[in-house]
Amino acid sequence: MRAKAYRFRDSVTYQTFIERETSERIFHITRYEHYLSVMRDGCLRGGMNPERNWSAPGFFVNCGCVCLLNNKKSYREGMPEADAELNSTKFPFSSMSFIYSHYGNRPVFLIVNDSVESELISWKSCKEQNRLSETVVPYYEAGYKGNLPMSKIVKVLLIRLPAPPKGGLASLLAASRKRRNV
Repeated sequence: MRAKAYRFRDSVTYQTFIERETSERIFHITRYEHYLSVMRDGCLRGGMNPERNWSAPGFFVNCGCVCLLNNKKSYREGMPEADAELNSTKFPFSSMSFIYSHYGNRPVFLIVNDSVESELISWKSCKEQNRLSETVVPYYEAGYKGNLPMSKIVKVLLIRLPAPPKGGLASLLAASRKRRNV
């Protein structure tokens, strides 16, 4: 497994890079702090990891799985045409605002060996088990039952993004003060 650090200053460069690196790949995204735990443990832990703060664990976590994203076109077979058209030009998990809100400005992408594909549980299992109240990302999310050993990770992308943009009242006040002082 190779780990390599990348720093991005703008969303276009970041999105282009992530879309290229995750195209036709299976991967897991985590926060940098959780990645350190993964390295310590030697695996991605399936199910309810006590070190994670789960506000609403999804279907695969509740099934004792590691949540993975399968970005292979073959996995999205049967996707409604409107969704397929929307996702054909932009991979939904490459959005910088999505990454900020879920993983902060230091996300880690763990690219998984293709050999695990035959061991994955499909997102369709949620529907088949009539567990529709549990969260699952149709056409992308898959589960790996149990712990996923680091030996099945082929590449690690340690990403550093600029600090998330400040919003709300604080940024408006700061901008107002700056204009007054000019």
